[in-house]
Amino acid sequence: MSEWSPRFGHDTTGADIPLSRATVHEHVRSALDNLAVETIDVLLYHCDDPARPVAELADTLVSLVEAGYARRVGASNWPAERLSALAVELAGRGHLPVASYQFSLAEPDPALLSGSLHADTAVLDVVRAHPLPLLSWSSHARGYFARTEPRQVKAGPDPKRHRGQPRPNGAAAASSPSNSAPGPRR
Repeated sequence: MSEWSPRFGHDTTGADIPLSRATVHEHVRSALDNLAVETIDVLLYHCDDPARPVAELADTLVSLVEAGYARRVGASNWPAERLSALAVELAGRGHLPVASYQFSLAEPDPALLSGSLHADTAVLDVVRAHPLPLLSWSSHARGYFARTEPRQVKAGPDPKRHRGQPRPNGAAAASSPSNSAPGPRR
């Protein structure tokens, strides 16, 4: 049995943890026990640990594959430069990492990403250059293109912009008559 894609790098409160080999292995073994599986299909660092060299983080990921804990490894929410360095380090060890980022035709509202990074031009350049599999999340932008009325969140309006509502720079949203055709990402 296996599990698709657990992410690690945060404690139970959501705070980032140091990505030392011992800590990562402890968290992965705990995830395997909690999921009742022997191997995880894709295991992702959900955050970066900029205090550690990318080579050290790559060694830890490879050790997880070699121990049989994961089939594929990769990263989510890493700055483009560090993702590129990870791709180079893992390629040198015979592995192609998986990248996972928020990716949508809608421009993401940073307030909704809660510290997560989206696949901006720099990240997409890394994905193309190495070439990395990209697992996108929130590709439907929380229903941005399907909604005609603003969604309520916790008894108040969703902080996300909706069709027909102005963007912070004053430009019209995607559903206005003057801007109804999809265009290039800004």
